[in-house]
Amino acid sequence: VLDLDPSNYIALVTLSGILLNEGKFDKARDLLLIAYNSYSNDFAILTNLGAVYDALDNIHEAMYYYNEATKLNHPQKDKLWHNVGLLHRRNNDFKNAILCYDKSLEIILKMLTRYMIRHLRICN
Repeated sequence: VLDLDPSNYIALVTLSGILLNEGKFDKARDLLLIAYNSYSNDFAILTNLGAVYDALDNIHEAMYYYNEATKLNHPQKDKLWHNVGLLHRRNNDFKNAILCYDKSLEIILKMLTRYMIRHLRICN
């Protein structure tokens, strides 16, 4: 697919995810950067770039892409904030780590509250 369309979103994200899981971080990064050039506001690309740079122990770049992803509206922001908190913790920045964990928990609690309200309405 990439031979026919080098900027194919699905192919780039899927293949980079496989490479990331296989520990081929440089190759995953290269594909994600190609995708980023066309889809710079995509949550999956930004968070996967954060994960790749985290795996490559480049905290500064990981933080950059994770922070860009926090600006987007996405249902999995709780996991994202948790990952940002982990980066802060690894960097011995415990104050910001706690703030990020709090944001993650706040999102989870809001989701649970909405779920419970909907569930209770169904049961009544």
